[in-house]
Amino acid sequence: MRVLRPVFYFVFALLLALIAFNFFYPFTPIADRTETYDRRVYLSWGFPFLVRYYLLEPEDYDPDRDYPLVVVLHGASKNAYAAYVLADDRMRADYPAFVAVPMAPVFRTWALPNEPEFQEAWFPAIGLAANIATEVADEFSIDPDRIYVTGTSTGGFGTFAAPIEFPDLFAAAVPIAGGWTTKDADRFPDIAVWAWHDRDDDQVSAHYTRDFVSKLRINGVDARYSEVTGYGHGSWRAAYQDPALWRWLFSQSR
Repeated sequence: MRVLRPVFYFVFALLLALIAFNFFYPFTPIADRTETYDRRVYLSWGFPFLVRYYLLEPEDYDPDRDYPLVVVLHGASKNAYAAYVLADDRMRADYPAFVAVPMAPVFRTWALPNEPEFQEAWFPAIGLAANIATEVADEFSIDPDRIYVTGTSTGGFGTFAAPIEFPDLFAAAVPIAGGWTTKDADRFPDIAVWAWHDRDDDQVSAHYTRDFVSKLRINGVDARYSEVTGYGHGSWRAAYQDPALWRWLFSQSR
């Protein structure tokens, strides 16, 4: 027992340190929009137990009105680019909506396809994002038929994975610079998708998006694909600045 006690204390201290590091992690996915979003905490039953997320409420929120909810998944850089755009004054006026930006716990990613070229996603965090969306929908007046998900890079992978893992939650998905394995296309629900990728992306090959969307179309899913050039791995700079994307997204309903 005397030998085990220091080990127990060490492990306990290490867990506390990891929880604290995750909670006070200095990077934020909303960067210069911190004054617009409220910082919130989701209590999880699994490690690290405390998960940070950021929430943007519609201006002049009316609880008697139903609002859409956009879940934005950040990439490995911890930037949630859609959150910047949706916090713009004009966007908030044109598309009153809630925007939830969860932070993946440290050392975890949203999800990755089961393919040899990808490192296995230990304890994928996409379930936390779905739980946060559900928590926001329970607390506020959210239209359950208008919950959307979008993300870039690793968040783009998570955006493909979210409807597969939670087929009854989302009404539309906008994955950018991500991708997924065609083996899972049959599991993808019949919801609207508009995927984006740069043809010359040197970090994630466009074929992961292109091939998956092609398989979804064969399956009868309403799937769009925009392939751009000149942006490299930053194809969200084209996608999120396209007014047609936002008109399309906010028109979607289950």
